[in-house]
Amino acid sequence: MSHGTTLVELVAALVILATLLGLAAPPISGLRSRILVDRAVADLRGALLETRSRSVGRGAALVLHRTPPSASVVVGGRVERTVGLAGVGGVVTMDFGGGESRVIRFDALGIGRFASASVRFASGGVERRVVVSSWGRARVE
Repeated sequence: MSHGTTLVELVAALVILATLLGLAAPPISGLRSRILVDRAVADLRGALLETRSRSVGRGAALVLHRTPPSASVVVGGRVERTVGLAGVGGVVTMDFGGGESRVIRFDALGIGRFASASVRFASGGVERRVVVSSWGRARVE
């Protein structure tokens, strides 16, 4: 009477395990891309809210930089804080139309001085677009 496993049983178990891992890999990689894009969107919305709140009484601007994807909060001509929008260890591309940077300005009342701004984030097959109104509200599409 044998209490061990045979080589055939071991190989069969490894084949089943490899098949299951192969089926699970694509959804996991898509999940990672979705998390990175959602994090970049949340970081942009946070930087936008911070810029609006700091602008009250003195005015402020949010400067979006294409390379590397980041946003700088500028108050009184001085950069107060810069937020990376690429996620930790991930690659998220940001597009907002022509140029390497885009400035979103708010006056001393916290009202934007622009028609609207649209920023697109993408990673893998995941894409989100943030539309910022002149009132500083961000809508995610």
